[in-house]
Amino acid sequence: MDHMWDGFYTGQKHKSQFSTMIQTTGAYTIEYTSTPFKNMRYMLRATKGLVKVKVHYWNAGSYEVYADGEKIEQNDWDKSIGA
Repeated sequence: MDHMWDGFYTGQKHKSQFSTMIQTTGAYTIEYTSTPFKNMRYMLRATKGLVKVKVHYWNAGSYEVYADGEKIEQNDWDKSIGA
């Protein structure tokens, strides 16, 4: 089914999903090799543990982070950890 039409090409909208298994005791860095998504959702399905995730965005901009529907306020820059 075509969802878009720009006068010559047709296209379909889709939601990309990338599932992965990780340990809930680590720190991970995500680096996109192309343009980052406008909206990205990360979900942790675990009964215990925690994960620290750092996402590299190569373009300047303003980003907001939400957890369980609540906005997480920014923290101070820490040079010792690079975040």
